Amino acid sequence: MPKPTSKLPCHDAFGAAKAERNKYPLKSGVYKLDEAQRAISRMYESMEAIGDYLNKPGNYRPGAPLGPCCTTDDKGVWIKGLPKQVAELLGYCKLPAIAALKGDGIAETDVNGELASAKANAKQLLIDCETQHKRLKSGIQNEYRAMKSGYSDVYGLLFDAKGIARRALELVDCVEERRA
Repeated sequence: MPKPTSKLPCHDAFGAAKAERNKYPLKSGVYKLDEAQRAISRMYESMEAIGDYLNKPGNYRPGAPLGPCCTTDDKGVWIKGLPKQVAELLGYCKLPAIAALKGDGIAETDVNGELASAKANAKQLLIDCETQHKRLKSGIQNEYRAMKSGYSDVYGLLFDAKGIARRALELVDCVEERRA
């Protein structure tokens, strides 16, 4: 297996996702924001199922699904990959979808303001993704302990990622209410 070429794998994942999205530009953004929110919700569901499994492993058979994203067998690998998945969602779905809200009839000034805010939040979230990626790379046991106690910094990544799209969708709702 080749060695990673960067010490910032989440930033690399974000950049690669952004470059891939540039090949397939969005004409509108609301549907893509909704899609990204559903992806984050599925990740949440799996995180909650993993927490339940860690607290009550006897309730699950080997290889049982833990939400829609992983099983009892691959939960550690999936959690370790989560920071990069969040970074990819930012680059491929969330930021491009916000920029594409102009195609949904949102004023350019509103889109530009929301996009500037989202980019600032995404910048911090990418830093947080790198921190969690590095922490998880050194071992999953601390994450399991945190999940068993009811808190996990990985949840924070999902919460922050969901918030970026939620704010943009709230902008869309406000504009639609004004039109009605």
